[in-house]
Amino acid sequence: MLNSPRRPEPTDSLIARAVALARDGERRDAIDLFRRVLTLRPNEPRAHYNLGVALAEEKKYTEALHEFQAVVRTQPGCADAHYGMGNVLGELGRDEEALTAYRNAIVHQPDHAGALHNLGAALTRLGRGSEGLVFLEQAVRLRPGFSEAFNSLGLANVEKAVF
Repeated sequence: MLNSPRRPEPTDSLIARAVALARDGERRDAIDLFRRVLTLRPNEPRAHYNLGVALAEEKKYTEALHEFQAVVRTQPGCADAHYGMGNVLGELGRDEEALTAYRNAIVHQPDHAGALHNLGAALTRLGRGSEGLVFLEQAVRLRPGFSEAFNSLGLANVEKAVF
């Protein structure tokens, strides 16, 4: 029997496998697979997004930022990509840019509780708790079981009362 060339796997299948690897804690293997997808389809937003998430979990924030930016270039309305950018920008100490990214996420998805929370928490950390309260209250209203948002709301209220 002759060896015929192996057909490339569909990128959907590769992405699904990489997401499963990442979910199971095999992030390095997932990262390799997402990168493989991007060699086959360089503008695949799902691969860029999920690669960004995996890189952020590995604390490779600058690399993760580039992946989220790649998504936003092709899908500017992707709230989760803006949210991911906000998270890694915050980790990189680029607070004002993080605030902008969270605001962009909210523009594209006003009920994005994570972006509302992170925007409010970041504003509170930057000494702008009164401004942050509005976003934290919205996050809590949207997701009543969001304990981290409740905690941040409490901290913002304490800051408001103290100052």
